[in-house]
Formats: sequence, structure tokens, C-alpha cells
Amino acid sequence: MIAHSLENGEEQYVPWEDWVADESTVMTFGRLALQSGFLEDEELDAAVMEQEARRKKGHTSKLGQILVQRGSLTEEEVTRIFELQGTLGGHTELEGYDVIEQIGQGSMGRIYKARQLSMNRVVALKVLSPKLAMDSTYVKRFLRESRLAGKLRHENVVFVLDAGISNGVHYYVMEYVEGRTLKEILGFRKKLSEKELVRLALHMARALAHAHSNGVVHRDVKPSNIIVSNIRVPKLCDFGLAKDLNFDPSVTSAGTVLGTPLYISPEQIRGTGCDIRSDIYSLGATLYHCACGSAPFISSGGATVMLKHLTEEPTPIEQKAPGISEEMAETIHRMLSKEPDGRFQTPTELWRRLVPLAYGETATEVEVEELPDEPDILYKAKHKGRGKPKK
Repeated sequence: MIAHSLENGEEQYVPWEDWVADESTVMTFGRLALQSGFLEDEELDAAVMEQEARRKKGHTSKLGQILVQRGSLTEEEVTRIFELQGTLGGHTELEGYDVIEQIGQGSMGRIYKARQLSMNRVVALKVLSPKLAMDSTYVKRFLRESRLAGKLRHENVVFVLDAGISNGVHYYVMEYVEGRTLKEILGFRKKLSEKELVRLALHMARALAHAHSNGVVHRDVKPSNIIVSNIRVPKLCDFGLAKDLNFDPSVTSAGTVLGTPLYISPEQIRGTGCDIRSDIYSLGATLYHCACGSAPFISSGGATVMLKHLTEEPTPIEQKAPGISEEMAETIHRMLSKEPDGRFQTPTELWRRLVPLAYGETATEVEVEELPDEPDILYKAKHKGRGKPKK
């Protein structure tokens, strides 16, 4: 079984048609009340007419409120219908939040910009798709995603604030990041400069180091899962496929391939297990894309792309991006080693390799070795009169 649809290497873990409720599933409150046997046609018609009459007079009233006032439904029945409506995708009304607009979709649901009323702040809400909410397996996976992401608190990771179920809708709350995904940036920039490339790599190495220290493997590092804020801080997001190395109940079936074909590691394709080095491979594939303008392997079908990850070497970066230094190209190619043992073994090791590329000769080997295992801030080289670090 292949978890991704393989018709296109960029498709999400769950194809769109598998999670968007169709018109026959999404029900209005009144329609659902009728089909559930709570109302008769005449009662609904009369309430709808009254709602319209109030609207013309400038008064806004919800249909459920009118039905209660008319004695057609009880408060308890309205609550039951409203929760069922939310489960079926008929609304995204969550207690304590004012939904503003849809801003994207993740592997298992839609993402909305919203205002948290209690704190008067803008947040991002991820809502489990109504179709998947009917399957307990996906509900458990959605909860795992929120809990794994909730373990992480780092400036290079989009952090989770809360999670719950409201009016039949499963959701979790994230910080709202004003910015663009790396995929969007590459859509109009095509490539990044080496300075931008090294800076991105340093930040993502820090994000992965933090995840690694908490026993989390992302398993789907790619441009669409990296948001670059308006103040140019890259943040890793969408932990829908993440794995908890400290406690990992069976969340995938034997033979299941989890990841995105354009950026997936060979061991994920083989199904032989993965660790943080798999994320390093996927980050390497992402950096290759940023440097060269395309992913390491391209094909019209995801299965063909994955076969190339297993059997072929990517075109040397110097042939596709002559402006990238030999040191940076070698770093990315090492990240893309077919065997995990050939890569950087930890994000911290990768980070230490990147520091001299960012700061040049001002960062000596001794100074790099003095860095803490899990860096808290971008390293600033000790000048000692030897010039300034690169901006």
C-alpha cells in the first residue's frame, strides 16, 4: 500500500477527494434536523420564514435559536444536531474562536486563520476533515500529530497552543505565522542565493536538532512544510506523519510508504524504518531544490521518482547551479547519501558543518567544537580581529 497517491509527486498524504465532504454529505442545520427525525417539514418551513422576516428587519437569528423559541426543538436537541453537523463538515464554528478565512490544507485537514477570543490574538486552526473524522484511526493520528507538535517549543518550529473537539469538530490551535511557505517562494524565485541557502539550512538544522532532542522524527520535510515568516525566520510545520521515537505504537501498516516522493528518503521507501537521518535526507533534497530550481529527481509519476531515490544519483549541483560553492554542494550531496551512515548523523553535526559556510574563516574548527550540542541561537563567530562574519 502506498500512502501517497502516486500520480503526482507533490500530492499530500491523503488525496483531496478522500477527505473533502461532498455536497451529499455536508448538510445544513435544517436539512440535518429533518433527516434525523427531529423536525417535520412544516415546522422547518415556518422557522425559515420567520428567520427571513427577522433578517429583513435587520435582526440576525440562528435557525436553531428560532426553533427553540417556537418550541419545535429543545436546547439539548439543537446541541446534538449542531455537533453532528460539525462532524459532517457543515460548519467550522468552534467555541472560543472566530474563524476568519481558510489559509491552506495539511495532510489531514484544512487550516484556518482565526481569532482566539479569550486572548484576543490571531491563531491558526487545523481542523480534521469531516470524512476522516468518521474513522477512529485518523482521529487517533490527528491527536498524535497535535501532541507530538505540542512537545516542541522552538523558534524554528510552528508550535501548538491547544487541541480539542468543539461542536463535533476535531481541531488543534497553532501559532499564526505571517509569511509564505518555501514552496510559494520557490514558485516565483525558482532558486535561492547561497547566502539564503546557508541561512535556511542553519535554521532547519536547529529545528531538527530540537525535534531530535525530543525524540521526534518529522518524516515529511519539504518546501511546503517550511514557512518563512515576514521577518525571515523559517519554521518547520505539519507533523502529520511524525514519529515519536520514545513511544511509537504501530501507526503505519507493513509496506506503507509515508512521505512525499520528491523529498522522501530511501529507507522510508523501503519501509526499513527511519530516524533523524531520514529528515536530514529530506532536508538535503529540499536544499537541492532551493539551489538548483528543481528537486533531485523529477518524473510524471511518484513511483518513478521514488525508484530514482533508490537507484540513481542526482545531477551534481555544480552543473545546475554554478554559483553554489563547492563546500555547500558537497554538504548537500552528503545529506543525500543513499545510506543513512553516509550522511551527517545528527542535525547538530550538520549545523556545525554549516557554521563555517555562513561565517567563513572567522569560525575556526576549535570554536565550532566549543558549541553546545543543541544550539539555542545562531552562532556568532568570535572575531578576534580577523574580520566580520558574513551577513
